[in-house]
Amino acid sequence: MLVTIYFFLLFLILISTQVKFKTLILPNTIFSVIWCAGGVLACTNKLGLMKPGLQIHLSILLSIIIFNVFYFVLSNNLNENKDNKVQFNINYKFITVMCILGILLIIPNTITSVNTLLTTGFSLSSVRINYASLSYSQRFFYMFFTNNIPIAIFSAASIITAIDLANNKRNLLKISLICIFIGTITFGGRYLILNFIIYYISAFLILKKYKDLKIKKSYILIAIIILAIVTLLRGTTGLSVFDMGVLYYVGSFSFLEFILSHPNLYGLLDPPMYGYLTFGFLLEPFILTLKLFFALDIDVPSYHFNVYAQPFVNIGVDKVIYYNNNTTILYTFIRDFGKSGVVVGTALLTSAVCIFQKLFKKTRSIRAIGVLVLLYSLIFNSTMVYNLTSIASSLLIIFLLIFSREKKQNENIQNK
Repeated sequence: MLVTIYFFLLFLILISTQVKFKTLILPNTIFSVIWCAGGVLACTNKLGLMKPGLQIHLSILLSIIIFNVFYFVLSNNLNENKDNKVQFNINYKFITVMCILGILLIIPNTITSVNTLLTTGFSLSSVRINYASLSYSQRFFYMFFTNNIPIAIFSAASIITAIDLANNKRNLLKISLICIFIGTITFGGRYLILNFIIYYISAFLILKKYKDLKIKKSYILIAIIILAIVTLLRGTTGLSVFDMGVLYYVGSFSFLEFILSHPNLYGLLDPPMYGYLTFGFLLEPFILTLKLFFALDIDVPSYHFNVYAQPFVNIGVDKVIYYNNNTTILYTFIRDFGKSGVVVGTALLTSAVCIFQKLFKKTRSIRAIGVLVLLYSLIFNSTMVYNLTSIASSLLIIFLLIFSREKKQNENIQNK
């Protein structure tokens, strides 16, 4: 029954979007496809995961409806732009220099990770464990300068590179790939690779390059193969690479079911935080400044997520399957706004997407599309986690704004 409802709702959304906007590929349809697919897989997967209850599915359906209602209303005057040829004045030299700076900052951790790889038979799982112990070591300044800053530089550069690549240019591709490789072997994570794929697809869709069929499928294929290799090096606990992908995609729904079934263990019985987590990317730098200079005893926004979501819990039924971190965006919204969180949080996300979509169509600037790509990535990752809470997201946005400052006309003439 639920599967039928998901397919019927998605069909209505696709038809309505085509009739209203004369196109199918827009943020509302991307959000709808991702969440409907997640809902269907949560009902039908054979991984032995805890099945999400009716409350989860009702929340999914409500978030899809709210996103589409707000998108249709706020994008009422948004006409399809037939001109997909956009030229950006990107400061390639500056971004390259900053990437090199990021590599120099991260090198101490990279050396440690390479030693770990050589002594453990290239086990990225061991690298990840060492990184986790470093994260909990309370060495804030060391982590800030050798982890947070370089990863933010790499991620911001990835966004600009993806935009440039979607615009059929490869000026930053080599340095970005080097940064992604170094970041991956240093911390054993997959998100730098996964996010680069998402950034490229997002830029490709925003720039409407699918009309010219100019997507470089080889880039995505190579990135997916590398992602699969990294997954194998991390260990698959007896699951195939495909099953691991499904686990990461739908395990968040099972984790959310566990959370809602134990509200006292996840802060859901505490008073709402009224946007403290949702707007963490704005608030966390100020809170850290207050803690540093005035010794105020205030917990940063990311603490209120990590203290609950980082510990592993068993979401398996037939066998033990440990899971953490990925709670979907709904947990963040519910923590912030209580029972109305699904409505309020989804409405805020939709509003931000519509604002920057209109801004890009008006200005055609790289800064507008850069933020829009970041918001698209939030949509693509929304079934897994809300990733704009910590200082890492704050730094990413800061570097994105710096990197997306277009060169002035006189600079362009000098560089010719």
